[in-house]
Amino acid sequence: MSEEFTARSLTPEEYPLWDALVDTAPSGTPFQATWWMGTLARELKAHFEVVGCFRKGVLWGGCALFGRRTGPFCRLVFPPSALYNGIVVKPRDTDSYPTQVMHTIGVTECLGSWIRQHAHEAHLTHHHSLLDVRGLIWQGWRSRVRYTYILPLGSREEMIGRAERTRGAMFRQAERAGLRCEPSDDIEAFLPLYARTFARHGLESPVPLPAIAAIYRAGRERGAAQLFLTRTPAGEVVSGTIALWTQRNAMLWLAASKPEWLEQGASVFTYFETFVHLAERFQEVDFASANVHSLHHNAALLGGELRLVARTELTRSPALRFFHALRHIRRFQPEEG
Repeated sequence: MSEEFTARSLTPEEYPLWDALVDTAPSGTPFQATWWMGTLARELKAHFEVVGCFRKGVLWGGCALFGRRTGPFCRLVFPPSALYNGIVVKPRDTDSYPTQVMHTIGVTECLGSWIRQHAHEAHLTHHHSLLDVRGLIWQGWRSRVRYTYILPLGSREEMIGRAERTRGAMFRQAERAGLRCEPSDDIEAFLPLYARTFARHGLESPVPLPAIAAIYRAGRERGAAQLFLTRTPAGEVVSGTIALWTQRNAMLWLAASKPEWLEQGASVFTYFETFVHLAERFQEVDFASANVHSLHHNAALLGGELRLVARTELTRSPALRFFHALRHIRRFQPEEG
């Protein structure tokens, strides 16, 4: 089946064709769009490339690649702060399940072969709608399961009713405190909040704050992003979220709250109010943090439904395999003393 397809790198003039596919395909997400990946790559001075899969002149799939070099090695790594960076497949217009299966395998096999020829290492996390990655596995890619939470959207009361009881109580507590959450473009008010959230755990933001601002502004220009800020009656910003979307898929990208307002329900209030706004256009939202033990419970208690996510990895270089094995051993080596 893969012989019917050919893969090649797209030119910048073809990026609108790619973005249109990302915007409409079930497996497309904002993180694979050129406005998101291209902006991130420019800000971090990384390599950015889109490889497309064609058949009879039609773009049937592709992958946006975020690259870094380690010595002589070309490494296609997972972009920081992304939820997905995997293969996008345009479904066939058919009711035949076997035809769809063979089509997906053909596209992924073609793209996997191209990546294998052009990179020493690659890490791809595919949208939860694209679970069939056998086209990669049969070429020697490793596969493992990840997770995400999908939160069904609806009215405010419907969503609160699906959540665990304490989350509803925290929302009402925040309401009584007079908090209000509204769409905003004041990204500069959100950035210190986001940095402080990581600082509480002794960490830095995975993406520099100026890069977050640049990505957000690029998304706003395309009508694919929105910041939501929660303020006190006095106007103090205490919580915020950034949502991204395509025509089909809405994603909760970033979230942050002042620690002293967590017990007063600020974050829960912001989530639900964000979801109310998204419910005007979407039936569900992809909620991150399912793979982080200290964070996943929040999405689950808000009423999130678990979905499987396929992650595929390829390392062709023996030197890189040795490097990763050594790093793994050091990571789990007991400390002396």
